[in-house]
Amino acid sequence: MLVRMVITFSAADVLVFSNANGNAVVVSDPIDGPNAGIYDVSLAVSSTGSTGTLRLGASVGAAVITGNNTSSITLTGTLADINSALNGLQFAPPAGENIPDQT
Repeated sequence: MLVRMVITFSAADVLVFSNANGNAVVVSDPIDGPNAGIYDVSLAVSSTGSTGTLRLGASVGAAVITGNNTSSITLTGTLADINSALNGLQFAPPAGENIPDQT
C-alpha cells in the first residue's frame, strides 16, 4: 500500500514527526493486529525542491534499518519496533535551500 502525504513548510526548518508533536508517522495492520509478524516499510522523499534527507528518531528494538539519513529509508521488523524507530522521524531539506517544499 502506498500512502502519500503533502506537507508544506519552510525549507529552512527540520520537520520532526513525533508523538510529542502530534504528527507521528505510525504503521498499523487493521486486519492482523500488532503481533502479526514482520513487516517491510519504505519511506521516501519527493519534494518540489531538491531532495532532502530522512533521519529516524531512534534505532531501538529489532528493526533492521537501511538508508537512515538519506532520501529513502526501509525498515524491517515488528510493528512495535518500526513505530518506535519512526517516533521522532526528521525530514531535513538540503543545506542552504530556502524555498517551500512539499514532502
